Amino acid sequence: MVVGSLAGIALAFAFAGDAHLPGPPSLPVVLGVALMVAGTVLRYWSVHVLGRFFTVTVDVGEDHELVDSGPYALLRHPSYTGMLVVYLGVGVALDSWLSVAAVMLIPVAAVVNRIAHEERVLRQQLGGDYERYQDRTKRLVPGVW
Repeated sequence: MVVGSLAGIALAFAFAGDAHLPGPPSLPVVLGVALMVAGTVLRYWSVHVLGRFFTVTVDVGEDHELVDSGPYALLRHPSYTGMLVVYLGVGVALDSWLSVAAVMLIPVAAVVNRIAHEERVLRQQLGGDYERYQDRTKRLVPGVW
C-alpha cells in the first residue's frame, strides 16, 4: 500500500500544471487544502476510535473486540477513506485532472487490495460478529461501497 501511495503522489506532482481544473486559479488550492484537512481529521478520528486495536499490520489479538462506533458505525475502513481524501486533496491542489487521476487510481488499487486481505483475516478471527458488521456497513464510501 505504501508503494501505491508513493507512486500515485509522485505521478501527481509530475503531472502538476497539465490539464487544469476549471475555475479561478486559487479555487483548486483552497478546495484541495480543505480536502486534505477533512481527510486528515477523519483518519486521526478513526485511529483514535480504534485505540489499542490500531496496528499498521493486519493483526488480531486474543482480546480483540469489534469496533463499530464513531466512523466505524458507517464504514469498515474510515482510516483509508480519510487517507484517500487527503490524496484527492493533493491532486486537486495541484490543479490538474491528470494529478487527480494519478493520485487516486494507483492508491485506490493498493487500498482495495489491502482491504481484501484485512477483511479475510477479520472474518477468520472474529467470525459471525464481523460478517454481521459487513452486512450493515460499507467499506470506504457511505451508502456506496
